[in-house]
Amino acid sequence: MQDWNPPEKVWQNNVRTIALSLGWGRGAGFFYHALHSKGSWAGWPDICMSDGTNLIYAELKSNKGKLTQAQEDILDILSLHHDHVYLWRPGDRDEVYEILWRTKTFTDLTSDTRWVKRKGNKDDR
Repeated sequence: MQDWNPPEKVWQNNVRTIALSLGWGRGAGFFYHALHSKGSWAGWPDICMSDGTNLIYAELKSNKGKLTQAQEDILDILSLHHDHVYLWRPGDRDEVYEILWRTKTFTDLTSDTRWVKRKGNKDDR
């Protein structure tokens, strides 16, 4: 799937559509995506969603999009308190869908897209 490289807005819409169709945001859950960044906390992830039991924070970027320092800092802080903090790119689409479909036990799910704080490591991920 590495060849698929839509603009970030298209990627966000794709993730939103599949997540909502798979039950994220229903019942006791929610799906949050800020429509406008103006007035929002700098660096806050693009998506925060729940299925009523599980909680995901996901920053969405194009395949070559770079994180701002504020985004890295917020992802670092969130990852200290939550297991499901991700940086998702279109090239990760299959893995993202697997996470959203919950094809594995959610608590046992590991992912290369999972954000893990790395002190002093400012790679572009």
